[in-house]
Amino acid sequence: MYFCSVFYFKLKKMRLKQLYIFSFTILLLLSGSAKAQILDASRWYDYTRSNYFGIRVGLNIATLHCRGLEYYPTTNPLAALNAGVVFGNKIGRTVPFYIETGLYYTEKGLQAQAIKTPAIQKQTFKLQYIEIPLLFKYKGNVGVDDLTIQPFFGAFFAIGVNGTAKLYDDRKNHNAFTDDYFKRFDAGFRIGVGMAFQNLYIDFGYDIGLCNIAAKNFDEYGYTDFDGRIRTGTFAITAGLDF
Repeated sequence: MYFCSVFYFKLKKMRLKQLYIFSFTILLLLSGSAKAQILDASRWYDYTRSNYFGIRVGLNIATLHCRGLEYYPTTNPLAALNAGVVFGNKIGRTVPFYIETGLYYTEKGLQAQAIKTPAIQKQTFKLQYIEIPLLFKYKGNVGVDDLTIQPFFGAFFAIGVNGTAKLYDDRKNHNAFTDDYFKRFDAGFRIGVGMAFQNLYIDFGYDIGLCNIAAKNFDEYGYTDFDGRIRTGTFAITAGLDF
């Protein structure tokens, strides 16, 4: 009985010692890993540099602004996609002003209950563009480590690459970029504000289309009060990384 007690005590002591050694080893490994991450972060999270490259992806809440279309009883924004890459370069020596451009794939459009015939018909216009922004951005330090607020304004230029006009009652899809629907080219203003923590980035922006994208035959659908003008309007939430 005495032998069993001594053996159990030694075994327990050995297990405690092994546990201490194992815990100390894990702490050393975690400490080394944290130091390595800090070193990597100090090299990678260089978010104050004079130029940067970024990737972006987000959600568009898109609509079309139409004057005089009294035959649109209801309209709903269209949830759509935006994704692209950006490049920014600092243009001020002491003040953190940047100019940013890039290349985006972006979707715009509208869902509507429209009177095309004597009956009300549901329609969805989905317009897909390749877009180039040209923005002026200010990166303001808010006093919190690694956090900046980045208001921006500028312009965008877009060319339609694909589009569908979906008529639900007819169960048909039509090419939206024809003389019966919309022109391909669009341009306008962009304004918004971004926020970055180190290399993580998110922004909220609004595109104000200035071009009339209504094609020449659009008013042949019985819109007697239509003044011939349609403009895009898009609210976007975009997130990404800067390198």
